[in-house]
Amino acid sequence: MAIDTTGKWWIGDRPEDLDEHLRAYSADGDPTSEFRLARCDCGCAEFPLEADDIEGVARRTCTECGKRHFVCDSAGFWEEAEPEKWKCVCKGRAATSVSGFALYEDG
Repeated sequence: MAIDTTGKWWIGDRPEDLDEHLRAYSADGDPTSEFRLARCDCGCAEFPLEADDIEGVARRTCTECGKRHFVCDSAGFWEEAEPEKWKCVCKGRAATSVSGFALYEDG
């Protein structure tokens, strides 16, 4: 099934649907061209998320083993942050996470 864009929120049923959302989200700025599905060392791909939009940091916690992972360079800015627990509009507390990157042609 393809991602459903008919309502207020985009709804997908597989991690690859997040790629399409990130491409559309970044269309007006630097286009997102590479995607990385977050996966814990134990193989799990579902995480509750804590984030601070102002500081631009996020940390996910594995639902299987409890290991915490900082997203991208968040560890270096975490002490200044005031992270909040993410909550989906569906009331879910854990989600699949994909990071999108806008890469430049010159590397």
